[in-house]
Amino acid sequence: MKNIKAVIFDFDGTLADSLHVWRQIDINYFQRHGFEFNPEKISFGGKSFSECATYVKELLNIEDDEETIKSEWIQIASSLYQNEVNLKPYAKPFIEALTNSGIKIGMATSNNQDILIPFLRKNGILDYFTSIITCCEAGKGKPAPDVYQHTAREIGVSPDECIAFEDTCEGVLSAKNAGMYVYAVADDAHIKYSDTIKENADKYIEGFSHFKCGLSSIKQFIFNDINSI
Repeated sequence: MKNIKAVIFDFDGTLADSLHVWRQIDINYFQRHGFEFNPEKISFGGKSFSECATYVKELLNIEDDEETIKSEWIQIASSLYQNEVNLKPYAKPFIEALTNSGIKIGMATSNNQDILIPFLRKNGILDYFTSIITCCEAGKGKPAPDVYQHTAREIGVSPDECIAFEDTCEGVLSAKNAGMYVYAVADDAHIKYSDTIKENADKYIEGFSHFKCGLSSIKQFIFNDINSI
């Protein structure tokens, strides 16, 4: 990779330490509708926010339409994101360093704008993002490349000028399918899939502390890091 013009982040599990709250969101939602949430039988992996709503509507055979389901999820999630979710360690200094070096910042996420925008604003990083695209807006969930391709277009760069940061196998494949260099970021929720994630990513890191000694010259640090493999 000769020229790094943009970095595109996934949100949940990559930039935000948030996957634990989705278990509670799912439990709360299912209980409201008289069902027990069983994570062994239910999988939201790779689905957009809208696709998850369709999946739950069919699974529970409820009358609510997808927009009503999403609205209820947003209502449940908003408080949890404001009070129980934090940025991953060193994420904000890393984003600041990238911006100061002239690298544009984007986001490609399966989450919803109504949930993530207030969170980014509260944590003081919203203004760093040139583009924030959801899988719903892109038209397909991960591992399809659409959300990463769309984000790159919005930023005004080609995919081969982008580095992506992801935590799931579906996310890694989405960015790779878009033609990007991919760092996989470890998250406790996906430890059992770590071998597969490592196989598909270009590089696997434990967290953004990986970059802490290179924040003052982050562009050169990343270039050297990529080419040290």
